Amino acid sequence: MAKNERTYDFKVEGIYYKIINKNRKCVFVTSETGGWNFKSYSESSALPCVTLPKEAVLYTISGKKRYTVKEIGDTAFMGCVGLKSVVIPDSVTKIGFAAFDGCIGLTSVEIPSSVTEIGDQAFAGCTRLKSFQVDPNNDSYCAIDGVLFSKDKKQLVAYPCAKSNEFEIPYDVTEIGGGAFKGSINLTSITIPNSVTKIGVSAFSHCTGLTSVTIPNSVTKIDSFAFNECTGLTSLDIPNSVTGIGWNAFWGCTSLTSVSIGNSMTEIGWTAFAYCNNLKEVICKAVVPPSVEKKAFETYEKLFVPKESLEAYREHKEWGKFKEILPIAE
Repeated sequence: MAKNERTYDFKVEGIYYKIINKNRKCVFVTSETGGWNFKSYSESSALPCVTLPKEAVLYTISGKKRYTVKEIGDTAFMGCVGLKSVVIPDSVTKIGFAAFDGCIGLTSVEIPSSVTEIGDQAFAGCTRLKSFQVDPNNDSYCAIDGVLFSKDKKQLVAYPCAKSNEFEIPYDVTEIGGGAFKGSINLTSITIPNSVTKIGVSAFSHCTGLTSVTIPNSVTKIDSFAFNECTGLTSLDIPNSVTGIGWNAFWGCTSLTSVSIGNSMTEIGWTAFAYCNNLKEVICKAVVPPSVEKKAFETYEKLFVPKESLEAYREHKEWGKFKEILPIAE
């Protein structure tokens, strides 16, 4: 898509709409250019309070056309810093990826009973957001103490960025959703129970106040961008259960000085530890050197590995870049 290419079908009272289905007369809310080239809401303070209608009425030469508002599209209000409140009608069934990402003026959000799908990072980086409220008749989502969960409480969907600086994830949770804590700059301590098996994309991205995190031995993969730019983290212990680290997972963790990687690790993604400029010591307990993509590390100082694997690491194209490769002390 060319930059600034129009992606909406019509505009009513300052809101842009794209037709989903002409026969059923359904639309979703979008921005002027859509996608990552979003424009209009982010550049305007004319929409501090938005009440989305159940129906968007388009006036044409042939008369009025009514369209049911069914979705809030991906990145629709992304970066709309002037937005302070939004009313979502009970016609909406989906809130798209990063729909309100970076809306730093939002203080609360109410999810109506009709919503059945909320995309990753829908409310990431909303630094003044204090709580979520969910209609009790919603069959897909619920709120507990202002935190947004799936109805069965298995997924933590979104944590309000302006909530308290310490949080203990309930034991029922098995998945921390994509962008769930992203931009929670006041978060200093997080307790992750051993019921959690997945830490989603950008789950704790830009949690700059987080100084330590204990990843339980139930987690099997750390997704891309999961902890990127957590500039307060100083050390990291990745348990034996984790088999993969996604690209950019710890990118920009500038205070990180040491990392311990468990014995089940098989792959480390591109730039996983890039811009971790103070990383001086890496311990990798895997007997077989994990696959490592280019630029996975910013610095290559000391690497400690199993004694029987010294030669394998020294001869490896990426691991062999470390200045010192030493045996793990027994």
